[in-house]
Amino acid sequence: MRRVLKTFLMLLLCALLFGLLSYLLLDYRQEVVRERERLEKLASEQKEGKSEEDSPKEEAEEDSKEEPSEESTEASESTEASVEEETEEASEEPKEPAEGIACWGDELLSTQDAVTNSYTVVLQNLLTTQGYNIPVVNKTLTETCSLTVMKMAGIPMTDIDAYIAKHQAAANGAQLPITEGSTRNLTAEQMTRTDQNYIPVLFMGYYGGWNYDTNELIEQQQKVLDTFGEYKDSYIIVGLAPADGRVPVDQYDADMKAAWGDHYVACSEVCTQVALSYEGQQEIAQAVFDKMVELQYIQKAS
Repeated sequence: MRRVLKTFLMLLLCALLFGLLSYLLLDYRQEVVRERERLEKLASEQKEGKSEEDSPKEEAEEDSKEEPSEESTEASESTEASVEEETEEASEEPKEPAEGIACWGDELLSTQDAVTNSYTVVLQNLLTTQGYNIPVVNKTLTETCSLTVMKMAGIPMTDIDAYIAKHQAAANGAQLPITEGSTRNLTAEQMTRTDQNYIPVLFMGYYGGWNYDTNELIEQQQKVLDTFGEYKDSYIIVGLAPADGRVPVDQYDADMKAAWGDHYVACSEVCTQVALSYEGQQEIAQAVFDKMVELQYIQKAS
């Protein structure tokens, strides 16, 4: 009997323990489910909150991409313009060497003496002996005025007549010197131009033609330069004030330097001898040669 009671009690205890264990397992499972649901809900809330925070940033980035700032646009346009300019500059081919040098204007020596002693002849000798293979064309005239030089360059006679009319008006009825009121007759050969692609050297005005007004002489010189082609900016102006002193040398040279800058050669500064002498012509030729080398107008033959 005791053995049966003991067995019964053991079975009852086992049943109670099994029930308790089952309850604990069930409660644990429910707790796990609740915790999982809580974590999922929390994660979902955090995800939604992050999306709301990121949304303005993403919209701002999209706006930034769609609408670039004015500064960035201007910088981009400036860069593109610079690239285009550099491309254009790179595409420009360097100038070919000039075909020659054209000396225009006054011949201070007699026709006979000029053949061997003119500054144009000396200049050609200097170029050749120094290794520069470039011809000098002599387009000078003895004892002529700047009006005739313009005529020979092909300046319209209407322009030249306008200067003459201006001189006559300034004379107020007085007799004009021939050099201020007329031009010389020229031959067909003298009027023929084949030197438009040459480097121009102008030495004009010593014998008049500009009514002693340096501004007018400068204007006439520019008209002659404009008859040249691609080398019209590679010029040299040689100046010698009239011998009668009606325009002071200092004033004459100052006006010419103001107009022509480094392109100007003043005979008063480069000549230690009279410009009309052989020695003076040699000094002028040397000064013109040195100026061409200085301004890099000429290159030695390879």
